[in-house]
Amino acid sequence: MRSWSWGNFAAVAGLCLGSYGLYAWRGGYSSSFLLYGTAALLILALLPVSLGMRGLRVERTIEQSRYFAGEDVPVTVTIRRGTVFPAGWIVVTDVWTDGREEYRHSRLLFPGFRGIVRYRYKLSRAARGQYRFFRTDVHAGDWIGLLRRRLSFAGENGIAVYPKPLHLDQYGKRTFAESDNPVALPWMKPSQSSVMTGIRGYAPGDPQRTIHWKATARSGSLMTKSSDPTDSGRLLVVLDRSSDVYVGKEGAERFEACVRVAAGLAEQAVRQRLQIGLYAGSPDQAFPLALTPGPAGMYELLSRVKADEPGSAADLILQEAAGWPAECPVALVTAAADESVVRAARILRSCRRRLDVWLVHTGTEMPDRYRPWVQELETAGCRVYAVALVRSHWREAGGAEDVIV
Repeated sequence: MRSWSWGNFAAVAGLCLGSYGLYAWRGGYSSSFLLYGTAALLILALLPVSLGMRGLRVERTIEQSRYFAGEDVPVTVTIRRGTVFPAGWIVVTDVWTDGREEYRHSRLLFPGFRGIVRYRYKLSRAARGQYRFFRTDVHAGDWIGLLRRRLSFAGENGIAVYPKPLHLDQYGKRTFAESDNPVALPWMKPSQSSVMTGIRGYAPGDPQRTIHWKATARSGSLMTKSSDPTDSGRLLVVLDRSSDVYVGKEGAERFEACVRVAAGLAEQAVRQRLQIGLYAGSPDQAFPLALTPGPAGMYELLSRVKADEPGSAADLILQEAAGWPAECPVALVTAAADESVVRAARILRSCRRRLDVWLVHTGTEMPDRYRPWVQELETAGCRVYAVALVRSHWREAGGAEDVIV
């Protein structure tokens, strides 16, 4: 998009024409001085904006496409001019969005005779999300402020800011807080040998070593050994994205903490070489249960999730549990404990499935309203891990800052 602003230029041009008419009618030094002076101003305004902006190109460079939340994202903008004629001033505005709102960063530059002008800025402490840089606007003007020109350059760069995994450091009975030193959770370590507790029908994803060949021969269909969930070598993480759970800024902070806990569980599970799956509601918010070389795929999913699911996480678990392997333990990451979670835990337990609840709360102590439900969950055979929100996890935009080189 290209546009011109002629307001002041037209006013001076009108004055120039008027002085020319006055000089042609009556002559004199005053009218001639006014004529030549206004004409010089018009030339000084027109040449830098028209000739000085010829062949203008803008390039944006971002060092990498993946970052973790809290890191700075450096951006380099290069302006190239296809002429040696001096330019006046220009204001370069870079525009990007994270899917929620639009952000801008502007820099005032004086190219002069330089054909290439380069500057840097950074997104300070970038928040989790998917960012798309899609346009750069250039406003150019002359030295005396008579003429302005606007040019827009479309150019896309996309980056993903992954959630920073919350390292889970055990300092009390199933109570966790933030730490810079990750530890392997004992219950996540797969056992080298499993204890068979029964025989069931084959389910997609069951390893070949668990097939019970004698039972298969007798029944004519594939049968699988059923083992203790603790020794299954698998983990399925379910992230609660219910919109009713995360209301207001405090709710948004809790959701960011839940995302970080889910990322931490994924990181620990991959480190222990478990088969890890991640579910967060709709089919496009799921990472299938698989043995992966790294958690990057789950980080990618977690970078774009939002707390906008209309239903509850307990309903999601009950709906999807039929398609999950029987021995696979389920880890629910949520910021609320209620009757629906207890009901889901009892139903899963009756089917010999294990449900662990990672409960995020604000403050150093768990709210009293959750304690009865936690007792119910433990009575139902569910493990509850309390995660204290000791500092804000809310997505702070941080803004963009200039980098002086």
